[in-house]
Amino acid sequence: MAASVEERLEALEDERAILQLLYAYAHTIDYGPEEAWVELWTEDAELSYDFDVARSRGLTERENMSFVGREQIAGFWQRHSHAPDRYHKHFMVEPRIVVDGDAATVECYYAKLDESPEGPRMSSFGRYTDVLRRGPDGRWRFASRRGETEARVPGNR
Repeated sequence: MAASVEERLEALEDERAILQLLYAYAHTIDYGPEEAWVELWTEDAELSYDFDVARSRGLTERENMSFVGREQIAGFWQRHSHAPDRYHKHFMVEPRIVVDGDAATVECYYAKLDESPEGPRMSSFGRYTDVLRRGPDGRWRFASRRGETEARVPGNR
């Protein structure tokens, strides 16, 4: 049986709100402000970066990282570079969003561009796998974001 117009509209609104969350991640990691970054996460969220694939191919020396809770995630943001001190762009493309009530999963590819003395260059790419939750305020937030780096320019920060 086909979903009602209201159900289809709610599904579209959820997907649109989730896309806005993904875009806000990229904009706030690149430009801030920190408060907007922290608001993207649930209180108990986990942000992790997995470099296993890139490391197994000799493309990075970085070890995996994990940050749990808003305080640690804010600390990650504080240690990360931001404009105008250093320019870079985080891109997320081809998101596949699955909504199930007040929970959702997202898989998307990412690419990161960094400034360099030679000009802009792609410094890494891979994918994100996300678990999202809708809060009591109706906003979608990251409960978990795992960045899986598949390729990275050696020595890149």
